[in-house]
Amino acid sequence: MAKEMRKRAAAEGEGLVATEEASEQPKKARMPKKTKYAMLLSYQGQRYFGMQNQNDDKTFPTIESHLLNAMREHNFITDINRADPYTFYFQRCARTDRSVSAVRQEGLVATEEASEQPKKARMPKKTKYAMLLSYQGQRYFGMQNQNDDKTFPTIESHLLNAMREHNFITDINRADPYTFYFQRCARTDRSVSAVRQIVSMELPRNDDFLRDGPALLNALLPHDIRVFGIKRTTPSFHSQKSCDGRTYSYTTPTYAFAGCDEVTSDAYRISAERIAQINELLAVFSGTHNYFNYTARLEHDDQRCKRLVHSFKCDKPFLFMDPIHNREVEFITCYVHGQSFIMHQIRKMIGSVICVLRGFMYKSDLVRSFLRQRMDIPRAPGLGLLLEKVHFDQYEKRFAHTHGSLNHWGDEKEAELLEARDRLIVQRILREECETQSMMQWLSTLPMHQYILDPEDISGTNTSQLFVAGQNANAET
Repeated sequence: MAKEMRKRAAAEGEGLVATEEASEQPKKARMPKKTKYAMLLSYQGQRYFGMQNQNDDKTFPTIESHLLNAMREHNFITDINRADPYTFYFQRCARTDRSVSAVRQEGLVATEEASEQPKKARMPKKTKYAMLLSYQGQRYFGMQNQNDDKTFPTIESHLLNAMREHNFITDINRADPYTFYFQRCARTDRSVSAVRQIVSMELPRNDDFLRDGPALLNALLPHDIRVFGIKRTTPSFHSQKSCDGRTYSYTTPTYAFAGCDEVTSDAYRISAERIAQINELLAVFSGTHNYFNYTARLEHDDQRCKRLVHSFKCDKPFLFMDPIHNREVEFITCYVHGQSFIMHQIRKMIGSVICVLRGFMYKSDLVRSFLRQRMDIPRAPGLGLLLEKVHFDQYEKRFAHTHGSLNHWGDEKEAELLEARDRLIVQRILREECETQSMMQWLSTLPMHQYILDPEDISGTNTSQLFVAGQNANAET
């Protein structure tokens, strides 16, 4: 009995001592918070046995073995991490083989002391915008931005400079517009104007840009470039790819369509029968055709030459008072609506119709121009060409009720656009034509073309008699 009591007391004493010692033990320190890191590497792999770590890194040195040793040397990782990189979730982006190099290789690691790292500032939320422009292109080298914008000023160079001046974009954006997904809807050539041109871009959300952007930009832009509105669009909006149609107009004096037996002068007045003949010829271009004869540096087999024209027709003629010669000149405008157009296509379509009406070509030659044979088709002057409208019919069906219409910017804006069209663009085209007589000068060059024959044939055996007669006439004068 006494022996059992002594054993019990001893056990209780030991338990008491153990309890006291346990109470004196310090609490365990909390593990530091961890975070993931991405590390960017570049290496010449000629001396290494690939990227991935090997067990015998002395015999088979790798990129990872050197990297892990360096990280252990600076106590960025522990010995356990060095022995087994998976303990800190080390992972390479791509596993390169022996002697293979890399310019940009990323590794993913998780390390401690993340709580001491400052948090990165969040990037401002960005949104897509559509901007409506109108411009008179007579003084500019087209729409698209050029590297030397001082020697070759363009519409985009002036627009980007104004946006940078108001800090809507950064210096990096100005140097490379693709960094903020800047895109034009249609690329107009030198001296070509536009009534409705839309550009898209992605910028930080800014209500001031929507509300005050047009007025602020117009204050810095030249008088012949105007911003009429800015709207938010869907994130996937792309002004060029989302556009499913473009409408151009070409304005010219009616004497351009006079016959070879009629006097070509400002006194010419076109008849209703002549307009019907013009529309009949313009209708030949409706549908999908191969327009390799209507552009430059493309061959018949190039799929880019296939274009769809929805409609092509003439409007009613109108009179304009020539301020230089103080007499009325009759003009007429042709409208063409198509999916898209290649360089020089519209001007050559107008030129070919004029040549048929003046007897230099047959109507059948218009159909033949879509075939494989190369032809010499004169290109009408660029002064009268005008981008009237861009169409977003599919976008309109899906997103007009949530993001607003891009085909119609409101009655007030549409009225301002029509006023700007007549005052800013059309009036200048008419005055410029009366002053320079560009169409009259171009008509005088028509006998110098070879038309249905290959213009690149320099052998002399494939030369039209009309071309020879034109050369002889010039030699005599």
